[in-house]
Amino acid sequence: MKRKVYHLYDKKTDKHSYYNSLSALCKDNTDLGVSKFTLDRYDWDLLNWEYENLICIIRLGFSKSVSDVGKGIA
Repeated sequence: MKRKVYHLYDKKTDKHSYYNSLSALCKDNTDLGVSKFTLDRYDWDLLNWEYENLICIIRLGFSKSVSDVGKGIA
């Protein structure tokens, strides 16, 4: 089953962090320059899987499990 993964790049600290929800991302980082309300309503579609401002870049990706990759893996 594919799971959403939000990749946060902090431009000030050059730090990369990964989260499974926007709630966790926003709770752990209070100075993003964008609210969770705005990110919840952001259009994370196939052509626009990235949000960027002066402070950070947030990218949406997906992780794969064994069932997504196929059979035959032990």
